[in-house]
Amino acid sequence: MSTTPNLLISYVAASQNQKEVTMNAAVLALEEALTDFTSVALTDADYTFATGQGSLGLSNIVFMFTGTLTATRNVIFPPNAKLYIVQNGTLGGSPVTTESLIFKVGTGATTVTISDSLYHLLYCNGVNNVYHIGTLTGPVGFGTGTSGQAVTTTSPGSPVTGPANPTTIIAYEQVVRNGTIYWLPLFQ
Repeated sequence: MSTTPNLLISYVAASQNQKEVTMNAAVLALEEALTDFTSVALTDADYTFATGQGSLGLSNIVFMFTGTLTATRNVIFPPNAKLYIVQNGTLGGSPVTTESLIFKVGTGATTVTISDSLYHLLYCNGVNNVYHIGTLTGPVGFGTGTSGQAVTTTSPGSPVTGPANPTTIIAYEQVVRNGTIYWLPLFQ
């Protein structure tokens, strides 16, 4: 069965039985590629995303990279055109430093180096270039809570719960997954 060129989502074949099965799987794959978040625990080495249908790099949009590193490391995207939202949550030689991550694809003609813990929007052309599109201008934390309540966080990107709020939320996105409300707050 053939697939789309970038997200590798299966097409519905003209003579296929149960077309709704393929269509439902395709809609789910598209939703995941546009909305899902995952944390990637780095070892003290370069990280290469697996390629292929349903791979981590193609089935998520937001990536938080964690781990303790001793040097700058490369993160190599799959060879598919795609938007990524990334956060460098790694630690360097001391608990207050972040080690740099270099994001690239292919031979890395154009790369992006991120040394802070903010969220960055990147575009990978799937060939040799990764471009920095923009940066969210405040530390962002993921958390859970009840609609209308504030969310606490101890560090950018840490999963949290609760009604207390030690800082001011200036904007947030509410997402419901499996009956749980998740917040993507932007703190001032």
